[in-house]
Amino acid sequence: ESVLRFVATAGRFHALIDTGALITGMSNEQVARYLLTHGLPDMEGVVFLDAEDKQQVLLRKGLRVCKLSQCGLPWHRRFTFYDQVHTTGMDIKQAIMAHAAVTLGKDMTFRD
Repeated sequence: ESVLRFVATAGRFHALIDTGALITGMSNEQVARYLLTHGLPDMEGVVFLDAEDKQQVLLRKGLRVCKLSQCGLPWHRRFTFYDQVHTTGMDIKQAIMAHAAVTLGKDMTFRD
């Protein structure tokens, strides 16, 4: 939870890319909920991939989930969580000046 708490409260990130597989024991929706309820004051929602690999958004307003394609949130007001499985190959638009936090793990290779 310390990584999530740091990212949620730092106030400078638009994405968390968990290449190091440090976020465990939580579903992607649970991670999105944690991030929204513990910080990310400038974000209106958190984008994540659900159990069926569909792009979803947990909206701050009402803490409800909807499809990314239907959320209507501007890119600069969304945060994106990329779990370890989905760190490559995802086409999720980001704000032009977006900054991401990236996790690293001890067993990672240069290719990762």
